[in-house]
Amino acid sequence: MIKCDNCNELTKYIAAFWDGQDEFGNDTHGVTYACHNATCKIEKAREAERRELQAELIRINDENKLNGVDRQYLRHLRVQGIPYVNQLKMAQAIGVSTPQYSGWENGNKAMPREMYDKSIKWLHSEERSKK
Repeated sequence: MIKCDNCNELTKYIAAFWDGQDEFGNDTHGVTYACHNATCKIEKAREAERRELQAELIRINDENKLNGVDRQYLRHLRVQGIPYVNQLKMAQAIGVSTPQYSGWENGNKAMPREMYDKSIKWLHSEERSKK
């Protein structure tokens, strides 16, 4: 992968800071660069990736609409109800992993209608009230 670290582009700027651990568990940190050069191969690749991601999110949103899935309504029921239900408890209640449920609710994955119905049913049930 080509990186911007050694590039001398005049429009280069720091786009983000990062930190974490490497594969050995050692702390590491650094910066991510970007530039405003429209002919830069890296920027072209990043822009293509952004367009692909945007198209995928639109496709997911359209699929949810077609299936009658309203993720904002689902989140509203989960968060505003008494008692409050976090995504972990919601995922456990309908029998899926937390990342799977989170992806559905955040619009990163299309939610099957049957799982949406199961979620709504559980949120309206007396089971929700049990701690």
